[in-house]
Amino acid sequence: MGVSDTSRAEREPDEARDGAEAPSRAGEDRSGLRARRDDVASARDAIAVGEASRMRIVAGAMLAWCVGGALVVSVLPGAPLARATGYLSTAALAIGFVAIFVLAGRGALRDGAGTVGLAVFLAAGAVGMGYALGVFSAFLGLIAIGLTVFAFSAPPRPTFAAALTLAIGYLLLALPVHLGVLPDVGLFVQAPDSALARIVLIVGTELGLLTAYGVGRLARRKHGRVVEELEAVVRRAARREALLREAQEELARADGVGETGRFTEQELEGFRLGRVLGRGGMGEVYEATGPEGEAAAVKLLRRDVLGDGDMVRRFAREALAVAAVDSPHVVEVLAVGGEDAPLPFIAMERLEGEDLASRLRSVGRLPLREVVELVEQVAAGLGAAHEAGVVHRDLKPHNLFRTGGAEGAAPVWKILDFGVSKIAGSETLTRDGLVGTPGYMAPEQVDGGPVDRRADLHALSCIAYRALTGEPPFGGGEMARVLREIAEGMPRDPRALAGVSEEVTRALRVGLAKEPADRYPDAATLAEAFRDAARGELDARWRQRADALDARRPWQPAEASDVEVTRVVRGASTGR
Repeated sequence: MGVSDTSRAEREPDEARDGAEAPSRAGEDRSGLRARRDDVASARDAIAVGEASRMRIVAGAMLAWCVGGALVVSVLPGAPLARATGYLSTAALAIGFVAIFVLAGRGALRDGAGTVGLAVFLAAGAVGMGYALGVFSAFLGLIAIGLTVFAFSAPPRPTFAAALTLAIGYLLLALPVHLGVLPDVGLFVQAPDSALARIVLIVGTELGLLTAYGVGRLARRKHGRVVEELEAVVRRAARREALLREAQEELARADGVGETGRFTEQELEGFRLGRVLGRGGMGEVYEATGPEGEAAAVKLLRRDVLGDGDMVRRFAREALAVAAVDSPHVVEVLAVGGEDAPLPFIAMERLEGEDLASRLRSVGRLPLREVVELVEQVAAGLGAAHEAGVVHRDLKPHNLFRTGGAEGAAPVWKILDFGVSKIAGSETLTRDGLVGTPGYMAPEQVDGGPVDRRADLHALSCIAYRALTGEPPFGGGEMARVLREIAEGMPRDPRALAGVSEEVTRALRVGLAKEPADRYPDAATLAEAFRDAARGELDARWRQRADALDARRPWQPAEASDVEVTRVVRGASTGR
């Protein structure tokens, strides 16, 4: 497609816009507990999985105690009423816990009447068992343990129903027994001097303590897994948001392209302006014909910011920066109308092709050969800029344009948009502040520290990571979270995301180092390292440095679902 360089580079992303998050199982009832790990697609799912796991642990432990309870009832001497109550209560409890175990495994325990009824049934069975063993026996401690874990894992209404049934049922038994209205026929009460009863009580108490400890430790382990799953869900949501935001920015850049603008058909110092090629936060770009009939793209400062001194000086600085760089990999400047001109403008060569962001949106990721070619050419352009004392500070896929490649000609990558560049010896603008695009900033940019050419090398490494893996290294979620990830965190392991080789992963690791001193010293060295890594011949010094960096701050682990998130979001945004 025919597109001007600045039609892609000019529009700055609206970082305040929230990326839309794809709905997860829309319309599905999530009040129940889930036990299947492959159902985890949201934070609520992860919590439900943990709840279901804990319920199954408790149900399994209580089933074992039901068997023990039946044995105790069968061996202890006591009144027929106590034995009958004990057997009936044990059977009721066993049936109830089997139901809990099965329903929790199927994710069918919901906050409804059925679960409330099951909770009341279990509580009534526990009260009956308490009467059979003794209203004031140690069995009540086991009931308290079960109620605690049930309240921690079950929906609100069944939990309340169980607690209420236990409280009322115990009170209706304990008070009459205490007042002598109801005989205490508990098996432990009827045989106080029995050696067997003491042994059973001692063993039962020890087993109760072990059960409480075991259930607690297993529940903690399950809780830890839930936390890990929650973190994975958050990471997937952030990646989904970052990819969708890229798609939104791409659509925003297409807004107004091909339309007539305020200055269409007007002439500006020999350049005849045509249709609009793009609009951005600082200016708009028109296709144009130069004085000699050459195709051009003219970038004009927007009328509504002409009165802003900082914006005018920034526009002039961009013109100076681009004009100072002589490289086939930096867009060529044909003419400049500076801040003293009636209407500041930059006339540049008009390019035919597409920017890297558009290409990645259509193909997802690039083969290694193309990424090496991209890195080499962009590094050459950066090298020329750095030699001229210019630091770009906003390198990203939208600012890299691929032109040529038709009729056998080799494609050429060019660097665009030096609007926030830093020029050696130039004054600092009053609103420079945090400049760049979050997700491709270097940590020192986030921290507000000194920025030199190594910040551009970090950005180019981020771009290489994006092109190889199909997803941004950082991005998604609130701005503060993105900036914190850049300053402190690491991206997902590219080896797991896209099968990137060990050597190329090491080359990326050096380029993405948090400390500028740990990165490559210049653009040429970065390009050489990527080229060597692609051949499996990365220099030993970079291999050793990458391993040392990875030991201190390793890549984030990648999951199988990470690749699926990238595929699904890219397919949704491209209509495939």
